[in-house]
Amino acid sequence: MLALVILLGNIIWEIWPDPANTQIIKYNVPDGLGSDLQSCDDLASYWAGSWNLRYPSRIDANQQAEILLIYKPAAQGDASDHQVGCGLVIDTFLEMSRHEIEPGGQYITPYSNFETVQFKWTVSPSAQEISGVLWVAVNVHTADDQLTRIPMFALPIEIQKISFLSVPITTIRVLFIIASLLVITICVILRMRKSQ
Repeated sequence: MLALVILLGNIIWEIWPDPANTQIIKYNVPDGLGSDLQSCDDLASYWAGSWNLRYPSRIDANQQAEILLIYKPAAQGDASDHQVGCGLVIDTFLEMSRHEIEPGGQYITPYSNFETVQFKWTVSPSAQEISGVLWVAVNVHTADDQLTRIPMFALPIEIQKISFLSVPITTIRVLFIIASLLVITICVILRMRKSQ
């Protein structure tokens, strides 16, 4: 009975999702913008949106970490309603030293009004801890072909890499399940022999 409880506990431990860090960022319109930027309807709708950052708080020693950044518009609408448009390009940069990042640290994409934008990085850790900074900015091309870069925010990211005696936790979980199955099998065999 005890072995069965241990087995069920190990199975739950194996399938239970690891905790994740989630942040929702609402950006305030910066002061001191020029009149050409203040009159840009595209930029005004962009400020109204929010950002959602999600990444695991810890990973196994042989796992990769997925970092997900999503921009969500405040409301749906029609971009053709905008009187004064301007080209917006979202510029993100995941700064992490000593780690391999796919598809690369810098991630740039144009922004279309009222569309959700998603950025996803996969980090292969090379050190015990994963730490870095995620930078977000927006590049604005106005009607007079001027380019303005507006820094938005920088978010620290820290992910713990866990193991036991340099053995990945996933491997230890599997070994626990196998050991529990062996104990249950042995107990069943011994009971069957006693009943004979």
